[in-house]
Amino acid sequence: MKATDLDNSERREAFANRLVGDLLASMEILGVWLGLRLGLYAALDRAGASNAAELASKAGIDTRYAREWLEQQAVAGVLVTTDAGEDAGDRLYELPSAHREVLLDEVSPYFVAPASYALAGIARVLPELLTAYRTGAKDATVGEHVTHCQQELVGQVGDVLRLPVVMHALRLAVV
Repeated sequence: MKATDLDNSERREAFANRLVGDLLASMEILGVWLGLRLGLYAALDRAGASNAAELASKAGIDTRYAREWLEQQAVAGVLVTTDAGEDAGDRLYELPSAHREVLLDEVSPYFVAPASYALAGIARVLPELLTAYRTGAKDATVGEHVTHCQQELVGQVGDVLRLPVVMHALRLAVV
């Protein structure tokens, strides 16, 4: 085996691992988007530790989907549970106070959760973007979606002056 083969093998493995990690991170960001849009973090913050049925009732969503979201958020480390051995329906989940600031505290410079709207907005326009790439068309709906995404992001952040902080945090996350 040549040294370049080993180098290529290591690079291939590192790149594959990076893509898998990026995929998981993207899925976690979409879970944050759901939590924000459905008011799940806010409901947990108001109520404290809750099981799936309690969260579903407080947030006005289906219990099965509340359980799926709670479990995903716990596995991702966004929420915590102190009774992981309990049945999934009885298990209590809570929002750690340090995570509350990032997800809900609109006056904190660490309030970056609304950046999840950017990923959701980009995902929404991918079909139109495929068409634009293939045809060279200047599809107005792509621009409209991007503008909507930017407005929604700024609206969720609340303060346009804080947007550079969010964007700086996103750049740091990429590095």
